Amino acid sequence: MRTINYHLLTQDSFYTFSVSYLNAIIDSNIDDAVITRLRNSLKDTLNELEGSMYKATTSSITKTVSANDSSFNNSFRSLKYILKGYSLSKNRDKREAANELISIIERHGWDMHNEAYSIQNSKASNLIRDFDVPEAIQNIAALSVEDLVEDIKKDINNLEVSIKERDSYITGNDGRKSDEIMKDIKKIIKQVNTYITSKVTVEEDAEWKPIMMSINQIIDREMLAARKRRN
Repeated sequence: MRTINYHLLTQDSFYTFSVSYLNAIIDSNIDDAVITRLRNSLKDTLNELEGSMYKATTSSITKTVSANDSSFNNSFRSLKYILKGYSLSKNRDKREAANELISIIERHGWDMHNEAYSIQNSKASNLIRDFDVPEAIQNIAALSVEDLVEDIKKDINNLEVSIKERDSYITGNDGRKSDEIMKDIKKIIKQVNTYITSKVTVEEDAEWKPIMMSINQIIDREMLAARKRRN
């Protein structure tokens, strides 16, 4: 079975992928007690995720989350482009300072702004921590990008606060957070993949090969689309 790189998927694309995955199981028409149980569990959990996503998207708090995320993305990308420019400078000191800061960003994720909120926030928080050490502070000052770094700090803080408010809103309205539901869906999909793989590779049951092929095609398609979105 193909590898699913969930970190490439946004919440919407994760939902779309999971629905396609469920439909592949349904369309297979395989009569198996284990698959039937997992299929029903996946269907119920997807319905829960859909409800959670609807609550989130209809909330004004979610608009604030989106605005804060856009602000962070703009600040972060601006810093990257400026540093890339300085890395080509004829001035050796500026060039070296830029390359040092670029290395820090690359260590935590050059494209972190394309990640899911939870991953992005974690990486950005670690980035800010490394920007606060003396050597990095000196390089930031040498390139006069202090204001931009401060904007990034404010943006990530605002984003974290608004995400907590959104999650509190969802859980306060008799629902689990989408991230928690998505974890359950991943577990179910893993169980299905393991079971189907066992049927094909261990038991060598030809009946299961078509569904494995269908699922692999869905994974390939979604992973390709996700990589295109990141470029």
